[in-house]
Amino acid sequence: MIAIENRTVFAAIVSESIEKVQHNRAFNFNEAHKKSVINAISKAVIRIREQGEFMTYEPAADRFLIWSQSSNLVYELGPDGRHGCMAELQGAVCWHKAAKRLIALYTAAMLDPFTSGYFDPGDEAMPYLQPEDERKRESCGGVWI
Repeated sequence: MIAIENRTVFAAIVSESIEKVQHNRAFNFNEAHKKSVINAISKAVIRIREQGEFMTYEPAADRFLIWSQSSNLVYELGPDGRHGCMAELQGAVCWHKAAKRLIALYTAAMLDPFTSGYFDPGDEAMPYLQPEDERKRESCGGVWI
């Protein structure tokens, strides 16, 4: 079962994924394909949120299982991402691969937040985000902040 417990980290992963597609030079001459990839990412996010209980990811084997509610089929995506869905068979971009990539990045971020680049320290670790009257004053280099 896939459950997104840290929405801030997941949102950062999704945002970065879409940004990479937007700025990928390989898509400069194929706007339709770029749009298809972004749509697949968007659909994956919706499906993860709404049907995450029908998905599992095994990081050690890089194996992602999805029980498709629309087709009632189970798709298994291994390290190569091939799985035989209708979109893949027609040469189109599919949301299953996008979901696997997003969940793989999210899982890695949750397993090792410091080296993944998606560390979310929370508001407690960032006192400057708290109202001034709730902050503890600290001295930094002889200056009170």
